[in-house]
Amino acid sequence: FTEFELAIPRLPRELDGLTILFLSDLHFHGTPSREFFHEMLAIAKQWPSPDLIFLGGDYLDSDSHHEWILELLRPLEANVGRFAILGNHDLYHSPEKIRSELTEAGYTMLGPDKRIQQTIRGIDCEFVGNESPWFQPSPSDRTGNNRRFTICLSHTPDNFYWAVDQDCDLVLAGHVHGGQIRIPLIGSIFVPSKFGRRFDCGVFSKNNTVMVVGRGISGREPIRFRCSPQVIYMKL
Repeated sequence: FTEFELAIPRLPRELDGLTILFLSDLHFHGTPSREFFHEMLAIAKQWPSPDLIFLGGDYLDSDSHHEWILELLRPLEANVGRFAILGNHDLYHSPEKIRSELTEAGYTMLGPDKRIQQTIRGIDCEFVGNESPWFQPSPSDRTGNNRRFTICLSHTPDNFYWAVDQDCDLVLAGHVHGGQIRIPLIGSIFVPSKFGRRFDCGVFSKNNTVMVVGRGISGREPIRFRCSPQVIYMKL
């Protein structure tokens, strides 16, 4: 359970103190058990209710665990909004059914090719989801000159430079699980990213864009060494 405050270069003064709960890579398939996730979410709810909740994809590794989505994720509450995208593992477990279940649970689906505008504390904000390369098309380029504070939810950190080109302010990503196995003095060994270990976990920035990469919560092979599962609560 990681809590931190982010310095966002172009954060509007009115959004100072905005809070975000970020979870990714739940990989429901029975291991860890249902009880593990209930306990994990109960602990996460001890934080003050966040303004925004973002789910970063990879919900299922089993066709028989769809019911866990509603049961476990619907009770999470946010003051302003809840958003979600799909990940590559979801592609193999009825992705449109997963989208429907998350919508029923109260989450606004971002992507593919979808942008949501919302006013928060009087500030025009935009939320964009990037599920590429697994789901196409990628979000279309920003149109017009009306600049909005923009948060991009991307399953993989490989879309970071796309988000930089799109002038996004904050990127939330998962997928790589921190490598799952981290060797002392060496770090992660295998990271499923075209950038190798560069964005395996942590906070990164380029120009005016900041990216947070979480280690995820589970995995199809839920074996970890010196790389704990991670739930992130951040304040802007």
